[in-house]
Amino acid sequence: MFRRLLVLSLVTALFSFSPELLAQWGSRPGRSGHTKGLEVQGGVGGNICLESGDAKCDGFDPSLAIMAAVGYRFSNFFGLFIDMNYGLLSVDVPSNWSGPKPEDYYSMSVMPTARFFAVLRDAEVYGGIGAGYARFGQTGNGQEIYADRWSNIKFLAGGAIQIWPNLYVGAEVNLVYNVDGDWSLCSESGGTKTCNTIDSSVFDFFQPFAFVKYRF
Repeated sequence: MFRRLLVLSLVTALFSFSPELLAQWGSRPGRSGHTKGLEVQGGVGGNICLESGDAKCDGFDPSLAIMAAVGYRFSNFFGLFIDMNYGLLSVDVPSNWSGPKPEDYYSMSVMPTARFFAVLRDAEVYGGIGAGYARFGQTGNGQEIYADRWSNIKFLAGGAIQIWPNLYVGAEVNLVYNVDGDWSLCSESGGTKTCNTIDSSVFDFFQPFAFVKYRF
Protein backbone atom coordinates (compact mmCIF):
# COMPACT_ATOMS: atom_id res chain seq x y z
CA MET A 1 0.00 0.00 0.00
CA PHE A 2 2.80 2.42 0.93
CA ARG A 3 4.55 1.70 -2.38
CA ARG A 4 1.37 2.43 -4.35
CA LEU A 5 0.90 5.74 -2.55
CA LEU A 6 4.50 6.72 -3.33
CA VAL A 7 4.09 5.88 -7.01
CA LEU A 8 0.82 7.83 -7.18
CA SER A 9 2.34 10.85 -5.43
CA LEU A 10 5.40 10.97 -7.70
CA VAL A 11 3.38 10.50 -10.89
CA THR A 12 0.98 13.23 -9.77
CA ALA A 13 3.89 15.58 -9.13
CA LEU A 14 5.39 14.73 -12.51
CA PHE A 15 2.26 15.59 -14.48
CA SER A 16 0.78 18.31 -12.27
CA PHE A 17 2.33 21.22 -14.21
CA SER A 18 -0.02 22.57 -16.87
CA PRO A 19 1.34 23.03 -20.42
CA GLU A 20 0.74 26.78 -20.07
CA LEU A 21 2.90 27.03 -16.94
CA LEU A 22 5.63 24.88 -18.44
CA ALA A 23 5.72 27.03 -21.54
CA GLN A 24 5.81 30.22 -19.48
CA TRP A 25 8.40 29.10 -16.90
CA GLY A 26 10.48 27.04 -19.28
CA SER A 27 11.29 30.04 -21.44
CA ARG A 28 12.63 32.10 -18.54
CA PRO A 29 16.36 31.97 -17.93
CA GLY A 30 17.51 31.64 -14.34
CA ARG A 31 19.79 34.14 -12.71
CA SER A 32 22.73 32.53 -14.55
CA GLY A 33 21.02 33.23 -17.89
CA HIS A 34 21.14 29.54 -18.90
CA THR A 35 18.21 27.86 -20.58
CA LYS A 36 20.08 24.79 -21.84
CA GLY A 37 23.38 23.00 -21.34
CA LEU A 38 25.20 20.29 -19.40
CA GLU A 39 24.45 19.57 -15.73
CA VAL A 40 26.22 17.45 -13.11
CA GLN A 41 24.66 16.48 -9.81
CA GLY A 42 25.80 14.58 -6.71
CA GLY A 43 24.14 13.85 -3.40
CA VAL A 44 23.92 11.78 -0.24
CA GLY A 45 20.88 10.46 1.57
CA GLY A 46 19.10 7.34 2.75
CA ASN A 47 18.17 3.93 1.37
CA ILE A 48 14.84 2.51 2.60
CA CYS A 49 13.58 -0.97 1.71
CA LEU A 50 9.99 -1.28 0.45
CA GLU A 51 8.22 -4.63 0.35
CA SER A 52 7.30 -5.94 -3.08
CA GLY A 53 5.23 -9.09 -3.52
CA ASP A 54 6.96 -11.96 -1.72
CA ALA A 55 10.03 -9.84 -0.98
CA LYS A 56 9.64 -8.69 2.64
CA CYS A 57 11.77 -6.07 4.41
CA ASP A 58 11.80 -7.78 7.81
CA GLY A 59 15.21 -7.23 9.42
CA PHE A 60 16.36 -4.56 6.95
CA ASP A 61 16.94 -1.09 8.42
CA PRO A 62 17.48 2.15 6.43
CA SER A 63 21.06 3.07 5.71
CA LEU A 64 23.27 5.36 3.60
CA ALA A 65 22.82 6.03 -0.12
CA ILE A 66 24.72 8.14 -2.63
CA MET A 67 23.70 9.37 -6.06
CA ALA A 68 25.20 11.02 -9.12
CA ALA A 69 23.64 12.25 -12.34
CA VAL A 70 24.81 13.90 -15.52
CA GLY A 71 22.51 15.26 -18.17
CA TYR A 72 21.70 17.84 -20.79
CA ARG A 73 18.96 20.45 -20.46
CA PHE A 74 17.45 21.08 -23.88
CA SER A 75 15.51 23.96 -22.37
CA ASN A 76 14.74 25.29 -18.93
CA PHE A 77 11.86 22.82 -18.63
CA PHE A 78 13.19 19.53 -20.13
CA GLY A 79 16.34 17.44 -19.93
CA LEU A 80 17.69 13.90 -20.37
CA PHE A 81 19.93 12.44 -17.68
CA ILE A 82 21.84 9.33 -16.67
CA ASP A 83 21.23 8.57 -12.97
CA MET A 84 23.45 6.33 -10.83
CA ASN A 85 22.37 5.32 -7.31
CA TYR A 86 24.11 3.10 -4.75
CA GLY A 87 22.66 2.32 -1.33
CA LEU A 88 23.43 0.14 1.67
CA LEU A 89 21.03 -1.66 4.00
CA SER A 90 21.62 -2.47 7.66
CA VAL A 91 20.67 -6.00 8.71
CA ASP A 92 19.32 -7.00 12.11
CA VAL A 93 21.13 -10.24 12.95
CA PRO A 94 19.45 -12.19 15.82
CA SER A 95 21.59 -12.86 18.88
CA ASN A 96 21.15 -16.60 18.38
CA TRP A 97 22.35 -16.47 14.73
CA SER A 98 24.42 -19.63 14.12
CA GLY A 99 25.50 -19.27 10.48
CA PRO A 100 28.03 -16.94 8.80
CA LYS A 101 27.06 -13.32 9.43
CA PRO A 102 26.15 -11.35 6.28
CA GLU A 103 28.43 -8.35 5.93
CA ASP A 104 26.75 -5.98 3.46
CA TYR A 105 23.48 -5.76 1.61
CA TYR A 106 23.30 -3.19 -1.15
CA SER A 107 21.17 -1.86 -3.98
CA MET A 108 22.30 -0.08 -7.11
CA SER A 109 20.72 1.29 -10.25
CA VAL A 110 21.83 2.95 -13.48
CA MET A 111 18.99 4.46 -15.48
CA PRO A 112 18.43 7.12 -18.13
CA THR A 113 15.71 9.52 -16.98
CA ALA A 114 13.61 12.24 -18.56
CA ARG A 115 13.10 15.24 -16.27
CA PHE A 116 10.49 17.98 -16.53
CA PHE A 117 11.18 21.30 -14.79
CA ALA A 118 9.23 24.34 -13.67
CA VAL A 119 11.68 27.24 -13.23
CA LEU A 120 11.35 30.43 -11.26
CA ARG A 121 14.13 32.99 -11.22
CA ASP A 122 16.29 31.44 -8.51
CA ALA A 123 14.62 28.07 -7.97
CA GLU A 124 13.19 25.08 -9.79
CA VAL A 125 11.05 22.04 -9.09
CA TYR A 126 10.96 18.93 -11.24
CA GLY A 127 9.69 15.41 -11.72
CA GLY A 128 11.07 12.58 -13.80
CA ILE A 129 10.74 8.99 -14.93
CA GLY A 130 13.24 6.49 -16.26
CA ALA A 131 13.97 2.82 -16.87
CA GLY A 132 17.07 0.65 -16.85
CA TYR A 133 19.38 -1.54 -14.79
CA ALA A 134 18.96 -2.36 -11.09
CA ARG A 135 20.65 -4.82 -8.72
CA PHE A 136 20.15 -6.04 -5.17
CA GLY A 137 22.93 -8.06 -3.57
CA GLN A 138 24.86 -9.31 -0.57
CA THR A 139 28.60 -9.54 -0.01
CA GLY A 140 30.39 -11.39 2.76
CA ASN A 141 32.26 -14.56 3.65
CA GLY A 142 34.32 -14.34 0.47
CA GLN A 143 31.41 -14.32 -1.97
CA GLU A 144 28.82 -12.06 -3.56
CA ILE A 145 25.22 -13.03 -4.34
CA TYR A 146 23.01 -10.68 -6.33
CA ALA A 147 19.89 -10.45 -8.48
CA ASP A 148 19.81 -8.03 -11.40
CA ARG A 149 17.52 -7.02 -14.25
CA TRP A 150 17.59 -4.48 -17.11
CA SER A 151 13.91 -3.48 -17.25
CA ASN A 152 13.18 -1.68 -13.98
CA ILE A 153 11.52 1.71 -13.48
CA LYS A 154 12.43 4.83 -11.52
CA PHE A 155 10.31 7.82 -10.46
CA LEU A 156 11.83 10.99 -9.02
CA ALA A 157 10.82 14.45 -7.81
CA GLY A 158 12.82 17.31 -6.36
CA GLY A 159 13.62 20.95 -6.12
CA ALA A 160 16.69 23.20 -6.04
CA ILE A 161 17.71 26.77 -5.21
CA GLN A 162 20.49 28.66 -6.94
CA ILE A 163 23.00 29.88 -4.32
CA TRP A 164 25.70 31.08 -6.73
CA PRO A 165 25.78 31.57 -10.49
CA ASN A 166 25.30 28.07 -11.98
CA LEU A 167 25.52 26.37 -8.53
CA TYR A 168 22.42 24.86 -6.89
CA VAL A 169 21.55 22.98 -3.69
CA GLY A 170 18.40 20.94 -3.35
CA ALA A 171 16.54 17.83 -2.27
CA GLU A 172 15.27 14.89 -4.32
CA VAL A 173 13.33 11.69 -3.67
CA ASN A 174 13.71 8.55 -5.79
CA LEU A 175 11.51 5.47 -6.00
CA VAL A 176 13.30 2.55 -7.67
CA TYR A 177 10.54 0.15 -8.72
CA ASN A 178 12.01 -3.30 -9.30
CA VAL A 179 9.63 -5.10 -11.66
CA ASP A 180 8.59 -8.61 -10.63
CA GLY A 181 9.44 -11.38 -13.08
CA ASP A 182 12.58 -13.01 -14.47
CA TRP A 183 15.75 -11.95 -12.67
CA SER A 184 19.31 -13.19 -13.06
CA LEU A 185 20.50 -14.64 -9.72
CA CYS A 186 24.30 -14.82 -9.66
CA SER A 187 26.91 -16.02 -7.20
CA GLU A 188 30.61 -15.07 -7.41
CA SER A 189 33.26 -16.74 -5.28
CA GLY A 190 36.96 -17.38 -5.84
CA GLY A 191 36.84 -16.01 -9.39
CA THR A 192 33.97 -18.31 -10.36
CA LYS A 193 30.60 -16.89 -11.40
CA THR A 194 27.38 -18.90 -11.61
CA CYS A 195 24.06 -17.45 -12.79
CA ASN A 196 20.52 -18.76 -13.08
CA THR A 197 17.25 -17.17 -14.18
CA ILE A 198 14.55 -17.04 -11.50
CA ASP A 199 10.97 -15.77 -11.46
CA SER A 200 11.00 -13.64 -8.33
CA SER A 201 10.00 -10.48 -6.50
CA VAL A 202 12.77 -8.07 -5.45
CA PHE A 203 12.55 -5.21 -2.96
CA ASP A 204 11.77 -1.69 -4.14
CA PHE A 205 13.74 1.23 -2.69
CA PHE A 206 12.78 4.71 -1.54
CA GLN A 207 15.76 7.08 -1.49
CA PRO A 208 15.65 10.72 -0.24
CA PHE A 209 18.72 12.83 -1.08
CA ALA A 210 20.26 16.22 -0.45
CA PHE A 211 22.39 17.31 -3.42
CA VAL A 212 24.49 19.94 -5.09
CA LYS A 213 24.28 20.64 -8.82
CA TYR A 214 26.26 22.66 -11.31
CA ARG A 215 24.99 23.92 -14.69
CA PHE A 216 27.61 24.54 -17.35
